[in-house]
Amino acid sequence: MFKNRLKLLRQEKDISQTALAKSLGVGSTTITGYESGVIEYPPLDKLMKLADYFNVSIDYLCGRTSIRNMPQETNVYDISERLKFLIKILSSTDTIVYYHDKLLTPEEKQLITTLLLSNKLAIEKILQTKSD
Repeated sequence: MFKNRLKLLRQEKDISQTALAKSLGVGSTTITGYESGVIEYPPLDKLMKLADYFNVSIDYLCGRTSIRNMPQETNVYDISERLKFLIKILSSTDTIVYYHDKLLTPEEKQLITTLLLSNKLAIEKILQTKSD
């Protein structure tokens, strides 16, 4: 999965393997090795550089999620963004989701998604009523 994601991101950014290699501080044969799968995964420092370079998470690069960026933790929270994020990951068929130590089944993911959507609508209705 990593090799496919790397190639896709590089092509989306319309840069050559040589240009990417230069910005990472590696040889172009290293990038070729990553994209061909000869080198399965780069070392952590290179993964971090790649994630920063393409503005994606390491989990996305390694194929652990289809979501390119996770919301950043801060002391200021916009719960609408958190709800959207949760709904997005729960709705994705190719994400594995746990609640504490329990792996959620597709049916449980769907039920929780439905609950979150209805809560989101209720919150929007409450806030709309207050602003009117």
